[in-house]
This record gives sequence, C-alpha cells and structure tokens, in this order.
Amino acid sequence: DPPQPKIEVAPDTFRTKMPRFVSVSPDGKRVVFESLGKLYAKQLPNGAPARLTQTRGQEMELFPSWSRDGQRLVYVEWTDAGMGRIRVMNANGSGGRVVTAMPGHYRRPRFSPDGQTIVFERGSGGYLLSDLRSDDPGVYRIVTAGGAITKVTDDGGFPHFGASNDRIFLTRSDQQEGVLVSVDLNGEAERTHAKGDMVAGYDVSPDGRHIGFRDNYAAYVMPVAAGPQEIGAGKGGSAMPVVKASAGGATYLSWTDGGRQLNWSLGPTLYSGSIDAMM
Repeated sequence: DPPQPKIEVAPDTFRTKMPRFVSVSPDGKRVVFESLGKLYAKQLPNGAPARLTQTRGQEMELFPSWSRDGQRLVYVEWTDAGMGRIRVMNANGSGGRVVTAMPGHYRRPRFSPDGQTIVFERGSGGYLLSDLRSDDPGVYRIVTAGGAITKVTDDGGFPHFGASNDRIFLTRSDQQEGVLVSVDLNGEAERTHAKGDMVAGYDVSPDGRHIGFRDNYAAYVMPVAAGPQEIGAGKGGSAMPVVKASAGGATYLSWTDGGRQLNWSLGPTLYSGSIDAMM
C-alpha cells in the first residue's frame, strides 16, 4: 500500500523555515529578516527572533537594509489597497516614518554611506499586482528626510552605494549576462566594472574593494575594477581572482565589518566568511 501520511491543512502554529531578505547589521551583531510578511531581528549567533514593528494589519514588510552606522533600517511596506511605501525606522523598531510621498511599486531600498540618500527600484505592476503607478519604471533616489523622488536611470536593478556617496552601482542584464555598472547621482558618467554569464545581483563592499555576486546560485567574491573596462566575473573570470565563497547555493548577500566579511543565507541557515581568508 502507498504511504498515506496525515497532514494537517491549517494548523494553528507552525515553524517557518525560509527567512527572506536576510540582512546582517554592519557590526555583525544582529540580523534582520522577513517571515510571513513581517520583519524580525535577532542577536547573533543565538538570540531569539523578535518582531521589529508593531503593525497589526495587512501590511507586508519587505527588503530591509541597514544604514552604515547600524542605527537605522529602510524597508518597503506594501498593502494591496495602498500599494508600496518606503519607510525608515530606528534599529530597535521605533521612530518609523514614511519617506515617499506617492505610493508605487518600490523595491530594494539602500542607504548611501552618509545616510542622507536612499536609492531604490521603482517597478511596474500587472498580473498579480495592480497595474496602477506603473509608469516610468527605473532606478530612483530620494533624500532620507523625504520629499520628491528623482530618477537616476531607466533600467537596472539592485542599486546601492560602495565607498562614496556620489556613485550608484547597479546590475543590468545584457544577453543573459549580468553587467555591473556605476553612474553618478544623475545617471551620467557611466562606468562598466564587471560582466559575467549567469551572474545576478552584484553587491559592492562598503569599502569599495570587493564585489560579491551570485553565479549559478553560488556566492563569489572578486576585487573591484575601477572601470570603464569590462572585467570578466563569475567562474570563468580570469583578469581578476574570483573566489567561490559558498559551498553550495547562496541568497541575500550582505557585507559586515566594513567590507571584510561577506554573509549569505541558504534555506534556514545564515553563513559568513572572511574576505581576507577567501582572497
């Protein structure tokens, strides 16, 4: 006879097994992540997870990211009725406030090194999401105090800063290749830094010395090239030393200790590795 396990369809409680949008604090002492649409934080390595926010409605809390000083977090709040808003709060969950005046399809907000600017993606809806506010997608920036958003580029994703406040790094797709480029705050003075097959989501370290990226699901590290030359990234990269950081797959890369440590998650587990040891 075939096995017929009894599975409860709607249990009152259950254990989540896949934290999303995992981001380690710059000092490496705390981690914030999303589970079931809410943000949680825990002390590393063995603290108990606790809710960061006190919302009790249908708000989804997504894409958390730390300021460089570890004092604040920026994230996206989403409801189907009100759509997306970018919010900033203190690291302990207090002092939350909305930064964006208009709702939209916002993703992946990141602070500048001095904490004065937030860069983010503005996408479009349709299919599962409302197609309202889908005009003029691209990479945008806004001052952390709030106000009008300013468009940086028409295309690209994973926008973030390296060591300086006046240069934005982003990833573009070019015929199945992932390309790391940087632009100034107006989207001009473009430089190309790396290109590789099957590469997704480059992330430049806070000190501007290394790039973390995913190639065919695994995490890799390589030094940053100043540009504008296109340095081969990924497993096949040869102009720069490319080191595989993860033993297997990796998601949600983040930097700590000023860029001397790379962190990533796989399923329920958070990993970290020393860049000096890797290189």
